[in-house]
Amino acid sequence: MTSTSCLGRVFLALTTSFFLLSPGNSFAQDSSLPPGSPLVSATITTNYTEMGLTQTQFSPAIQASLGYKWPQFSVGVWGSNVKFPTNQDTINFRPFIAYRFIITSAIDLTMQGAYSKYGPQGASDQNIFSMDFNIMTYRFLFEQVNNWEATGDWTTRLGLMKDFELRSWLFLALGGGYVRPLDAHTYGDFLLSVGYKLSEMRFDFGMTTTTDTTQMNGRGAPAMFIKFSVTPSN
Repeated sequence: MTSTSCLGRVFLALTTSFFLLSPGNSFAQDSSLPPGSPLVSATITTNYTEMGLTQTQFSPAIQASLGYKWPQFSVGVWGSNVKFPTNQDTINFRPFIAYRFIITSAIDLTMQGAYSKYGPQGASDQNIFSMDFNIMTYRFLFEQVNNWEATGDWTTRLGLMKDFELRSWLFLALGGGYVRPLDAHTYGDFLLSVGYKLSEMRFDFGMTTTTDTTQMNGRGAPAMFIKFSVTPSN
């Protein structure tokens, strides 16, 4: 068993304990869980990026998540196909656990821990910790990984994301981030897209780019994308 794999299991165990035993958590105070509901989603996109870098060599990706959620707590697994120029990994699975702290009706903080497992080579395996601080639909993001792009670097991203509701069915998404790898050049990433929502389905058309388009063999170059996602309501 690799050290990254061991770290991933320890990371998820500690995160689970923190969420379940935290003060004020109904799970810690009651031996039975309150009623929950399935957590299901599916996405097809022409290009999948993370931290501004394509994870599929500008090719399509099929993604899905499956889990269970309660009013503030969720657990499950997310998956996607991937493609990299420097290794043979073609699939990515991420078991995750998340807890949402509700501060007011318009302010909340979601903390999530995940172990990102790649296959068949496993060169990109990593632990991911993220925080999503939502203030009146403005999302302030923090993310840290321990094996950025299979380099072994600890990397931190600070970001801001906003989904502007132009109509009840029409959205404009704007986002950006500052990425700081430990042993590589820092750079910025940006996203702009227009979304159309119809019931439980959403269509997005947009583009991503970075301030260093040569980053990681040109994987941060400007790229257009079309995305279709389905998130059934419960």
